[in-house]
Amino acid sequence: MNNIIIIVGLERSGTSYITKCIEEAGIPMRLDNMGGSWEDKEIFTLNRTMNTHDFIPRLTEYKRKANQRKDYGFKDPLIIFNVEKYFEVFPEAKYICCIRNPISASKSMIEKIGIGLDYYTALLRYTAQLARVNKRFHLFNYDGNIKEEEQKLSGVIGKEINLSDSWKIDYINSGG
Repeated sequence: MNNIIIIVGLERSGTSYITKCIEEAGIPMRLDNMGGSWEDKEIFTLNRTMNTHDFIPRLTEYKRKANQRKDYGFKDPLIIFNVEKYFEVFPEAKYICCIRNPISASKSMIEKIGIGLDYYTALLRYTAQLARVNKRFHLFNYDGNIKEEEQKLSGVIGKEINLSDSWKIDYINSGG
């Protein structure tokens, strides 16, 4: 049986950090790398057409290709807005929902894409509310104790997380 990991969370909520942790533990998180975003190119493209009639068949085809690997996963910020369809196609997946204090994330969001605190706070509240009511999500709190959060993540994915401390410090200090 495949170990499928799907990372759910808004931008600047720790999704790239989690993806890096999981990849370093030996689970490939992208079939087709887009570069520095740690996102799978096909999932990225697919999520930008989530309201089309062929979304489910295309997502199912992606799964068919991806299932040729024993373990895999992916992330994209738009999954949270279409998560019910992912539950339908990937019922066996482990869903990790990244949450972060809106104050911690808002400055980099404003700098990155120019959205304001009120908008981002509303999106984070939506994500946190969805995560609380849906028992399928394993929560990762980017503002929490990173060591404890990594231990929880290790339990979810069934592999040890072992990133170098210098990489973590550099990533977190960069506004990751």
